[in-house]
Amino acid sequence: MHFLLVILGVFTFFVSLPAVVQVLNSVPSYFSTPVTWLPHYIPRENFNEWLEAENSIALRNLLDNFLDDGVILASPSQSAPNYYYQWIRDSAIVINTLVKQLAVCQEPDCSVIHRRIVQYLNNSWRLQRIDNLSGRGVPTSTKGLGEPKFNVDFSSFDLSWGRPQNDGPALRVVTILNYLQNLNNSDTQFSPSLLSLNDYEDYTSQFLPLKESRDIYHEILYWDLLFIVNNWHMKNFDLWEEVYGFHFFTTVMQLYSIDRAIPVLETNKYFWGVDEQFLNKLINTRDTLLSFVREKGGFIDHTREIIKSCPQVLGERSGLDIATILASVYTHDEGNAGNDLEIFDVDDNNILNTLYDLIESMSELYPINKLKVENNNKKTKFYGTALGRYPEDVYDGIDVSEGNPWFLATAAASELSFKLIKKYRDESKDIVILKGNRFWSLVLDQYDPRKDITITYNSHGFNETLKSLMELGDSFLDTIRSHVANNGSMSEQFNKYTGFNQGARDLTWSYGAFLNTIQARNSIKNLL
Repeated sequence: MHFLLVILGVFTFFVSLPAVVQVLNSVPSYFSTPVTWLPHYIPRENFNEWLEAENSIALRNLLDNFLDDGVILASPSQSAPNYYYQWIRDSAIVINTLVKQLAVCQEPDCSVIHRRIVQYLNNSWRLQRIDNLSGRGVPTSTKGLGEPKFNVDFSSFDLSWGRPQNDGPALRVVTILNYLQNLNNSDTQFSPSLLSLNDYEDYTSQFLPLKESRDIYHEILYWDLLFIVNNWHMKNFDLWEEVYGFHFFTTVMQLYSIDRAIPVLETNKYFWGVDEQFLNKLINTRDTLLSFVREKGGFIDHTREIIKSCPQVLGERSGLDIATILASVYTHDEGNAGNDLEIFDVDDNNILNTLYDLIESMSELYPINKLKVENNNKKTKFYGTALGRYPEDVYDGIDVSEGNPWFLATAAASELSFKLIKKYRDESKDIVILKGNRFWSLVLDQYDPRKDITITYNSHGFNETLKSLMELGDSFLDTIRSHVANNGSMSEQFNKYTGFNQGARDLTWSYGAFLNTIQARNSIKNLL
C-alpha cells in the first residue's frame, strides 16, 4: 500500500474540515448563482465536440437531481418506474463523482458542488439516525444503516424491499474520506486549530451538527465503520437489489473503506480520542475481509479465470456481472485522493476476463450489437458493445421481461480501458500478459491466449497497444453517443432492439458514470 507516502498529510487534512466554511463564505446562495453551461444540444456528428457538450450536460443534469434540502434523487421519475427516493448507495457514488469534479471544475460550478457535498454530510447524519425496517438507527443500533433507501421527506420507506443492502456505509466512508482529503490538497490555507462550524447553518438548509472536524469521525464515519465490523459476514442484497447472499462488489467496497480509514485513525487516534480497541477491530476485520474476498468467499473462478459476483446463485446465473468491473474502477481511481486497493486492480487477469466474457455474451444477447458482431476482424468485432448488468437480467426498467443495456454499464467498460492506459504509463513498466487472458484479443491484432506475452515499456508495440486501448475505450463512449436522447439526457437503460432510452429517466448514476469516464479519459489523452 502507499500509506507511507501520505501518512504525514493525513493528520492535516482531517483537521481542515472547518475550511468548508471558508470555501463558502463569499459565495451567494445556490439558487441565485448562475451556472454557465454549454448549449443544450449534442453535436453527434463530431465525437470530440460531443464529448465536451455531453460532459457539460451530464454535470448540469446530475445537479438538477438535487432537491432544495440536498436530497439526491436517484431519478426524477415518479412513475413507471418510481425512483423518487434517496438511495444510500446511489447518493454516495454520485457525491464521490462530485468530489472528483472539484479538481476540474470552474466557478461558479465549484461553489455549487461544495454546497451539495456539505448538504450530503448533513443528510448522512440525519439518515443514519432514522429507525427503519432494516433496524434501529444510531446510536441505538447500527442495523438501520443497512437500509437501502429513504423517502425524500426523510421518513423511512416502509414497503417490501430487498433489505438489508450492506454496501452503502462503505461507499459513504470512501466518499467522505475523499472529500476531506480533497480539501487538504487544495491551495486554501487551513488553520491547524479547530474552528467553530456554527456558520454551517447559513450554508445548508438544515443545521449540520458538526462543531469540530473530529465530529465527522464520531458522528458519521465511526457508525459506518462499526456497521461493517458487525455485519460484513452477514448475507445481504446486492447493489441491483435482487440477490440475497455474499457479493463481490459489497465485500470489496467494505474492505476498501476500512483499508482507507485505518491509517487515518491511527494518525489521529489521540487527537480524536479513537478507541484503541475499536482500531484493533478494524485491523482484524480488514485482514479477515482480505482473506474472505481472496479465498473463502468463493468469488474467484480459477477454471474460467473470472470473478463470480455472487457464488450463491451459481447454477442459476453465470456469475458475470458489471458490478465486478464497477468494484475495480471504484477502488482504483486516480480521481480519489487516497490510496488504491492492492488487489483486483484494472489489470487483474480475473477482472479483465470478466469484462471480456460480459462483452462477448452481450454482443449476441442484445440485437443492437449484432451489426458489430458481423465484423470479421477478431480484434474489433466487439468494439462498442452495448453492455447491461448481467446476461440473465430480465428487468426492463419498468417490469420483468427482458434486460437491456445500461448507460452506466457501458461507461464502466470505457472507464476501465482508460484507467488501464494510465496504470501502464504511470508505472513505466512492461505490459505482461499471462496466458489465458482473453481480454487482450480485443486489443492486439495477433494474440494467442495460450502464451505469455511481454510488451517492452515505451517500445513501438507498447505505444501502439495503448492506442488500441484508447480506441477500445472510445468505442464504448461512441455507443453511448448513439443512444443518448437528442437533448443529451440519459435514462437508466436503452432498449436492446430500438436503442431508445428506457426505464427511469435522467438517472443520476448514469450521469455520474459518464462524468467519471470522461475524467479518466482526460487524464490520459495527452500521454499517448
